[in-house]
This record gives sequence, C-alpha cells and structure tokens, in this order.
Amino acid sequence: MTIRITDVRKIAVGEPGNEHGDTPVIAFFYDITNKSDEGVTANSKWIFAFDAVQDNDPNIVNKLDVAGHPDPATQDTQSAEIKPGGTISNAVAYELTDETTPVELIADDDLGTQTFPIQ
Repeated sequence: MTIRITDVRKIAVGEPGNEHGDTPVIAFFYDITNKSDEGVTANSKWIFAFDAVQDNDPNIVNKLDVAGHPDPATQDTQSAEIKPGGTISNAVAYELTDETTPVELIADDDLGTQTFPIQ
C-alpha cells in the first residue's frame, strides 16, 4: 500500500468533524492505494500501520486514542474494500491530550516518524 497524507488539521470540540467529541482532535486526511493482490480497507491499514503519540508525559509513552471519523465525505468508504491498484481518500482523527505538544506519527516496522505541530 501507499499512503499519502493530503492534509492535517486540529478540529475543536463542536466543529465539523468533531461534533460529538469531548476533546479537540488532530485529523489526518490521506489517499491510500492498494498495491497488493488482495483487497484492503483504508481504516484497517492506517490503524495497523501508524501510532500517534504526544510526548507530554515524562514517564510514559502517550499513545493517542482514535476519535470519531472526522470526514463525512469518506465515512461510507472508510471500511470499503479497495481493489488491487485502486485508490481512495480517507481520514482518521486522534484525541489530543493537550493543544500545544506536537503529535508524532510513528510508522510500523521502523519506517520512520514525522512530527506535526498543533495548529
């Protein structure tokens, strides 16, 4: 699979994409292409491939919890099977534990980490 992040934004409580949440979220919008011979889903591949962490606790690794789906336009396709060679857009959000500490997106299999400031 190939995942290309197309947008990242903080969504406050009550704003579109976080209407039902109790905390602000960081939302990642992305395109995913299935490069395998098997069907995959956008949500499952993202959740298995990435952890989101806010390094704001001196004692523990603060992995963020997944929040409600932030994009009504992709809600119906987030769990749809992507055909081999197919590409769809999707989004995922994580509950922030504070609104200043950057979020590190950590890829599985030591593929790397990218830091996203909270804006």
